[in-house]
Amino acid sequence: MNSSEIRTEIIQFLKQNTKNAAALTAVTDQTNLIESGLLDSIDFIGLVSHLEMKFGVEFDLVEQPIEDFVVLGSLIRQVEGIQPC
Repeated sequence: MNSSEIRTEIIQFLKQNTKNAAALTAVTDQTNLIESGLLDSIDFIGLVSHLEMKFGVEFDLVEQPIEDFVVLGSLIRQVEGIQPC
């Protein structure tokens, strides 16, 4: 898995689940997926679960700062840095 594949998977998830489709046009690696209105907290958990299943990884949401997961670029780096289970 590379950053391009991960980004594509996240964008596809956002397209299918976002409450704010207009915000998709301005998504960058610095975009906070919750503050931008792209995801609410329930959808965010759905995204994390989706990425875990798709890429065979497991996130530690307790030990890691939430900022590592809600900003697009940081989330991509988190997925890249985890060895598949």
